[in-house]
Amino acid sequence: MIFYIFFLAVIGMLLYIYSKKMQISKVAQVTSSILLVLLVICRYDIGYDYHTYYSLVEDKNVELIEFLFSPFSAYLAYIAVSFDSPHLIFILFGIPTFVLILCGISKNSRNYSLSVFVFICLFLINFLSVIRQALAVALCFYAYRYIAERKLFKYLCFVVIAALFHSSALIVLPFFWLDKIKFGVLFVLSIMIFFLKSILFNFFLELDLYTSYLSEDGVIPQGGSFILYFYILLFVFCILICSRNKPDNVTYFLKIIFLGITFALMFGPHLGERISLYFYIYYVLLIPSILDSEKYAYRKYFTKLFYFLFISYFFLLLSFPFIKGTHSFYVPYKTIFWK
Repeated sequence: MIFYIFFLAVIGMLLYIYSKKMQISKVAQVTSSILLVLLVICRYDIGYDYHTYYSLVEDKNVELIEFLFSPFSAYLAYIAVSFDSPHLIFILFGIPTFVLILCGISKNSRNYSLSVFVFICLFLINFLSVIRQALAVALCFYAYRYIAERKLFKYLCFVVIAALFHSSALIVLPFFWLDKIKFGVLFVLSIMIFFLKSILFNFFLELDLYTSYLSEDGVIPQGGSFILYFYILLFVFCILICSRNKPDNVTYFLKIIFLGITFALMFGPHLGERISLYFYIYYVLLIPSILDSEKYAYRKYFTKLFYFLFISYFFLLLSFPFIKGTHSFYVPYKTIFWK
């Protein structure tokens, strides 16, 4: 746990320096990015899917890779197999994932430092496990720039590429037209989605997605309630503090996150969290947009409150296995240099 405290403190300091636009701001930004990528690609036995990926490459189980992975994900796994390096698969997925996230934040966020901090606190832990989906999420997140610029073809290209890494990415296709739908209409649509649960269930089965969470009778409930409750409370809090004259992008992000919560409630906390990752990632852009639209006196207060919430969530997430007396997949942090 000490490692994560130190890591968050160092990253926080570097992001603070960057936000103050000092002479060394660019150095601080680059350094924070390098440290984040190094944490990801140098880890060992970190993440609940780590051993699955490691074993597939170590055993050179090409047939199972072809069966489980989408084409582009399988190709990256083949590279790791050809070099006889199980750890290489985490590098091949990790670098593009986090570069895309950081580039997407740099392009689309009103506050780069805050967005990176939100991403680390809310999503870093999850991204260390679901490496194939994380890359798909990163591609879709980066593609938001083409939604903002109304460039449909480029957006579709990124979504298709993301789907070739993890076919669940196809769920973000409607995002391009979401700004045309009123919140009231969206609420009605979310109710309709509940009634279409069986159709969506069959859709996931056909694509062979998340089958470990599913049974013939429906969704198998497996943990994750804390994460779901946190995202719901965060959503409610964002709604409450939003100014009446909020920017259009704030409304758009709220719509996406609302749909994510709908899917999470429909499929249960654990499976719902996996599906909703494509939706929840927009908290990274929503929080800075909300704070930017608030009056300065309130902005200072809410900024501190958000930082407190995110830091608390990050360490509670890491502490839960110890509270429950179960094995932690993240603590202590181990690297390929000392295991």
